[in-house]
Amino acid sequence: MSNETLISVTADTPQLDALNSALKSTDGRRKINVRASGYLFRLVRKHLQGLAQNRHATASRHGATPTNYYAKAYASSTYSATADGAEVTVRAPGFRRVFGPLTVLPRNAQALSIPVHPLAYGKRVSDLKRDGVNVVRPKGASYLIKPNKDGSVELLYLLVRSVLIPQDRTMLPSDDALRAETRKGIKSGIKSILKKSEASA
Repeated sequence: MSNETLISVTADTPQLDALNSALKSTDGRRKINVRASGYLFRLVRKHLQGLAQNRHATASRHGATPTNYYAKAYASSTYSATADGAEVTVRAPGFRRVFGPLTVLPRNAQALSIPVHPLAYGKRVSDLKRDGVNVVRPKGASYLIKPNKDGSVELLYLLVRSVLIPQDRTMLPSDDALRAETRKGIKSGIKSILKKSEASA
């Protein structure tokens, strides 16, 4: 016996008429898609919340404070729907690597600065300088250092032309989970239409 909820509609009933009308109308399809997008939104947010609580590998490797990347992705997520489909949007830098490898190039500089020191992790060079840190690039060097008063130096950043970040499909729920949740949302939207038609009959 299937665990899925089945929706049964007898022919020539007000419920069937209401469902047909909803599917034919722009507003009706939009309402069903709104329900589906809401289901997807909650699934994606729950997934990002789990990542925010458990993924701090890079920060731990550097002995640094986490940047809360996934918490910010969670907070940025929104959903919307039209008659043609449902959409969940996550606005986070580099998040599109969930769909494939991502090449990062410098925008307003000749090189990317890759942090290798806890002090630099999650911060731009300008952030450190604003905080009073003396950041120096030795002539011809492909790195940035912090000179100390005792004559020692600390390596802060490596300078590179580009970075290739591999795909990470685990940043979102699996395709099967997304499809299953979409089906749940569509069924919920259809049930809502049928329930309203019964109440008005």
